[in-house]
Amino acid sequence: MIIVAVNFAPKENHQADFKKAFNTLAEKTKVEDGCIAYDIYPKGDSEYFLFEKWETKEKLEAHLATAHIADFMEVSKDWFAKEAELSFYYANEIQLG
Repeated sequence: MIIVAVNFAPKENHQADFKKAFNTLAEKTKVEDGCIAYDIYPKGDSEYFLFEKWETKEKLEAHLATAHIADFMEVSKDWFAKEAELSFYYANEIQLG
């Protein structure tokens, strides 16, 4: 399993644009093969944290090659106060108890 953590900081004048475009992106992503979770959370007044969980690295790579990712990247390229911070992790599910 692959975990992706992303911190976004849209500029104040692009907050509404970001939310609208991200919601469209999330709708398309959540139905992709291999997507287990794709959830965004507010982080303070103007930043967001994206949590993604994918079945395999290959399915994440396929997601990154989709038209909807390319479209989001193109339309949002000037919306951010700073570059997004991305972290990728391999994870194994464990049972407690």
